[in-house]
Amino acid sequence: MNTMAKSLITTAVLIGLATSSATFAKDGFLNGKPFEYLKSKVDANADAISTLNEITANLTADIAAINATLEVIENDVESNKADIQEINSLLLLLEDAVDVNADNIDALRASIDLLQVQHDNDIAQLLTDIGELRASIDNLRSTIDGALAQLGTTVDQLQLEVDANTGNIQSLLVSSVNALADIVAMQSILDDHEARLVDAESHLTSVDLQIADINDRLDAINLRLDGLDTAVAGLQAFHTSHFTGVLNDVPIDDLNGWTQCFSALYSDTSATAAKMQSQCTKPHLIVACRATGDTVLRVMAEAPREDVFNEDGSGRNVSRLVNGAQWYFSNNYSMGFAPAGEAVRRSSADTLNMGSNDRLSWHTHSSYNAGWRCGDRVGLNGSSAWEKLIFEADF
Repeated sequence: MNTMAKSLITTAVLIGLATSSATFAKDGFLNGKPFEYLKSKVDANADAISTLNEITANLTADIAAINATLEVIENDVESNKADIQEINSLLLLLEDAVDVNADNIDALRASIDLLQVQHDNDIAQLLTDIGELRASIDNLRSTIDGALAQLGTTVDQLQLEVDANTGNIQSLLVSSVNALADIVAMQSILDDHEARLVDAESHLTSVDLQIADINDRLDAINLRLDGLDTAVAGLQAFHTSHFTGVLNDVPIDDLNGWTQCFSALYSDTSATAAKMQSQCTKPHLIVACRATGDTVLRVMAEAPREDVFNEDGSGRNVSRLVNGAQWYFSNNYSMGFAPAGEAVRRSSADTLNMGSNDRLSWHTHSSYNAGWRCGDRVGLNGSSAWEKLIFEADF
């Protein structure tokens, strides 16, 4: 009977604990982090607080059930004591009835005494376990009270944060509404700009067409200008003054279409034939001389460039008839002209008919290029009063 009572007590305690654990496990409280769980429940939904209160009420009911079970166990212990006393009375009666079996009775009594001691020990251990269970229940109750207090503080803090954030949320909503209105306005502006862009692109296409038309007209004008340039060149060639034979006292202004390409004083020893050829490259040339700075040419004659600079060597009487004048040239002797059909005497410059005003002769020695003759003015090797000139023209 003692073993049965102990089993009943143990079963009742385990049922009570299992009931409490199942209640807590059902709501997720015994997940290892009760405070974090309770805080998440409060954050997630205010209904969680009501659920926690129900859990607390269930826990209180479970404790009450455990206390009731303990009272039943204590009643069973008292009942077992009465049973033991009744057994002792029966043993005394049995001892009187069976004297012949005294030895067996003594052995039975010893067994009963041992059972009594064991039963007492079991009762003592059970009472100790009950005390420890009560202490655990008290500790659990204290923990729950602390958790509830902490939960209340956390809920209050959450409420304060919610109240504080309500204003921010309202401001954010107002800002969002304003931003949405701005976006709508900007979209309207963007639509207007896109419409303008379409108009601008259309206008640009029209402008491109106009530019293409203008370019076509410019090309036509350029073709006409090219034609005009050709005509002008022809007119210039037509109006360029042409001269035949040896001429005297010709104003420079009469040289229409001609450009001066070379000039040097008669005293200039650097006035080489090579310099004349490098500076005067057009197909027609006028070779002339004048008093320095004068606007009138004292003597002049015209000929194609290839005839003016045609190499004749240093022959004393060599000359060629070109355009009404006798021409001669050498890179290392002398150059010049005389009237058509008349002889020359190159020594090295032309010294024939010293009084004639129709002759021109210049030294072209590689070592001496000054002088020598401008009409009847001779021996001008060191003179700066007289000047050599060449003009050129395209025709």
